[in-house]
Amino acid sequence: MNETPNTLDQFMEEAGLGSVKKALGNALYGYNHARVSPGIPINKNTYGWTFFTRPQLNLRSDNIRNVRQFYPLLTTNPLSIQRYVRLMLDPRLQRELYFKNNKVRFYYREILKSPLVDPYTPFIPILTNAIKSMSGWPDEALPTYTTTQGLRREQTGLVDGTYEVLNAYDINVTFANYINDPIFMLFQIWTRYSSLVFEGVLQPYWDMVVRNAIDYNTRIYRITTDDTWENINYIGACGAGFPLATPTGKVYDFSKDKPYQEQTKEINIRFRCFGANYNDDILIKEFNLVNAMFNPEYRAFLEGADNMEVIPKELRPILNFRGYPYIDPNKYKLLWLIPKSSQAYKKITEKYSKMSDKELEEISDNLKSIQPDQKF
Repeated sequence: MNETPNTLDQFMEEAGLGSVKKALGNALYGYNHARVSPGIPINKNTYGWTFFTRPQLNLRSDNIRNVRQFYPLLTTNPLSIQRYVRLMLDPRLQRELYFKNNKVRFYYREILKSPLVDPYTPFIPILTNAIKSMSGWPDEALPTYTTTQGLRREQTGLVDGTYEVLNAYDINVTFANYINDPIFMLFQIWTRYSSLVFEGVLQPYWDMVVRNAIDYNTRIYRITTDDTWENINYIGACGAGFPLATPTGKVYDFSKDKPYQEQTKEINIRFRCFGANYNDDILIKEFNLVNAMFNPEYRAFLEGADNMEVIPKELRPILNFRGYPYIDPNKYKLLWLIPKSSQAYKKITEKYSKMSDKELEEISDNLKSIQPDQKF
């Protein structure tokens, strides 16, 4: 005599409807000859994350003083958008490399500061936060060769080329335009700089010239996850790319029927990219290494030091806008690291160390329910 089913899943299996827990395994293993609904959950991917690496523009004072349009970047106000754009596009202004005691060794020296720019992040956070849409990534496709027809119109064919994406293509990206136009100014300086370098008005850093490197390039990483925003399903990146234009003309459009310029609520930027790499584990290593290049503590963490901690899910809303992305190569998870030496980590751990998990979850749920405009 069969035992009474203990769960709804067991009941469905014995009734011939199929187990929900075993649905995917059954579909992978054999044929649904009973023609019952397999009950396999639909795949739910989130759009995940998009990261843009910072270029290496030479925005030192002695380089940009000859360009009238770059004068606003020379402001001494550390809280200005101009200072933000300048430091974001030229990371060396915060941590400049220089020789010391005639030894072939590089040292870091801070020369400009802004509380709006984290010198230890290799990406442009505001672009990750403001992105609304992206399109234009090329498909992987096989080029083929087909023979000419024979006497009986017979033909055959074969693969006639590489599957890799090595060609040039354009990616169209739409960003929300935040107050004070930081994104618009960032791309305006970025595109204008690349044009002036071509004309010879501005000069790249000397090591860029020696290595014959393009200093206005960026790399776009795309990471899609499941609904946890943590488990990685797909990862891809372009080889290199740069923005082509800034929608300057929209700023000067006029209509008296509307009190505000609706056409400037969003910014559309087109990137010219070269090559693409999809679902290659080397991207995970490169993603983590580019963080390590900018962040000594991150580099020490990759080497096995216990100097950083993964931010728990219940503390992510509390530590929002703090932390560095890290991809666990073994678990294929996008995690967020915070240095244990940071003030935010010390403050939070001291305050919440004595709370129970239930209390932390309640705080986290309350923070998630707050609308974005209520936080500021």
